[in-house]
Amino acid sequence: MAPGWSVSKKGVKLGMTSRAAIILAGGKGVRIGNTAKAFLHLNEKTLIELMLETIQPLVDRVIVVIGRNDSMEKFREKIPLSIDILRDRGKREGTLVGLLNGLNRSESEYSLVLPCDSPFINKEVLELLFTEALEVDAAIPQWTNGFIEPLHSVYKTDEARQGARRALKNGIKVSGMIERLKVVRYVPIEDIRKIDNELLTFTNINTLGDLRKALRIYARLLAR
Repeated sequence: MAPGWSVSKKGVKLGMTSRAAIILAGGKGVRIGNTAKAFLHLNEKTLIELMLETIQPLVDRVIVVIGRNDSMEKFREKIPLSIDILRDRGKREGTLVGLLNGLNRSESEYSLVLPCDSPFINKEVLELLFTEALEVDAAIPQWTNGFIEPLHSVYKTDEARQGARRALKNGIKVSGMIERLKVVRYVPIEDIRKIDNELLTFTNINTLGDLRKALRIYARLLAR
């Protein structure tokens, strides 16, 4: 092993943890009564609690990014002190702004990016994405119609940070960051389906109808 390298439970690292997770939890759901999605309940647990249960064993550090008008105290009630909560600052808002804030805080070689409203994340899918991200700038799931899932992806932190900074000079779209990455590996959705047959990993809760559907799925999963 080369001088300066050390080993963590997640693999080899050089002066930094190898894996971080950035959860984008800012803002409120307009179509769910302006309620913060992170605090929606599936039975007795909030979405943010379910996300953390899945993600924490897979990474060395978790960073939760909240909106500048969100209550730090309310988030801290649900999130352990060992997890960073980062508030968006500045005049600009948007997903890319929050993502860059998380990337700026991350000291890991690779950063997993997820929204807070995907309660059925599959651990094996995340492991696949981390593996696919090795030696490239990003591993991004891609549907058969060409659509991609940039907020269910793994990025090489330094490259994504630089790409996000450049992209923000011309707009606030995450696609602008991806366009500035040199090597992106698009992971076919069918490869993910082999692990997550129903593709529940990509479940999002944007409406009350979505929430009712998620409650049914959660009940079914608990009954297994």
